Amino acid sequence: ILGTGKSGVAKEGVRKNMYGTHKVKSTMTDSVAWTWKNKWGGKTFGTSLGHENDFTQPMSMRVLINGIHWAAGKDVPSAKTPINTFDITK
Repeated sequence: ILGTGKSGVAKEGVRKNMYGTHKVKSTMTDSVAWTWKNKWGGKTFGTSLGHENDFTQPMSMRVLINGIHWAAGKDVPSAKTPINTFDITK
């Protein structure tokens, strides 16, 4: 799953850090969730979601719930299933 957002940089360009060289734009797209199976068939779900505001967004919660269900071998809830959100700052 890809996500797009503002990078927060004042100036676009090339940045270098301990992870490599990166081209930074004012708006960028990157993976926010991924799945894979290991060589023994174990399922793994990973995500970069976790900012406190992510949990207030129905689509972010849908990604988490679907990924957890998939990894646990459970049926993924239908698109019509209501998804609850919450605000962890309260």
